[in-house]
Amino acid sequence: MVIYTGATTSIESVEGLGVSGSVVMTLLAPHLGKGHVLYVDNWYSSPMLFQHLLHQGTGACGTVRLNRRGMPTFPKKMKRGEVTFRENGTQLAVKWQDKRDVNFLTTVHPSSMAQSGRLDHFTGEPKVKPARVLDYNKKMGAVDRADMITSFVDCARKKERMLYKDFRLKLVKELIQEHPLPRRSTGGRPCVNTPLRLTGNLLLCLLQKPRDRAQGSTAESASTPPDAKGREN
Repeated sequence: MVIYTGATTSIESVEGLGVSGSVVMTLLAPHLGKGHVLYVDNWYSSPMLFQHLLHQGTGACGTVRLNRRGMPTFPKKMKRGEVTFRENGTQLAVKWQDKRDVNFLTTVHPSSMAQSGRLDHFTGEPKVKPARVLDYNKKMGAVDRADMITSFVDCARKKERMLYKDFRLKLVKELIQEHPLPRRSTGGRPCVNTPLRLTGNLLLCLLQKPRDRAQGSTAESASTPPDAKGREN
């Protein structure tokens, strides 16, 4: 984990990759050359970073911004469902028109389509997507969901201390990522609202400010009848 502290942030600068690419290389340093595949969003992905990772024995896949240096050109207007591929021998760039433009870059996927398991609302036919889109959604789903949940809570406020905020964000993401474990261990489907209930309880207990927690405890104590207090003791 790298805590951003401005100009004094401790990262190993890699020429040509910029700050975002250097952060990726710093975090991955112990894991390079082991055949891993990195999945990232368009904040970090670029042809230069992916090529650098490939030279280090590490694959990569992620959404990408079309204005990144080294990205090929694509048609500006495409019909829904259309897909266009561009490749240079080591990297494959994809533009797929869904409800909006979806742009991908990968060094580990072929230029193939796969069924998504859903039906097209207009044609009734099985809906197909680029294979790397399905794989990306599978690998990044927990991260994207955690980002969505944490974006609505108080812990994302800039005025809070950075270390405290980062700790709480990391805790929420870890819980979301661990949620599928009951399904794999029991063979059953976990309760649909389990992540929301778990996250809700977590936010109530941990994400409130100490002052708010103290006020909540006082209010609860004042509203408890005397006989109930006796039974509790």
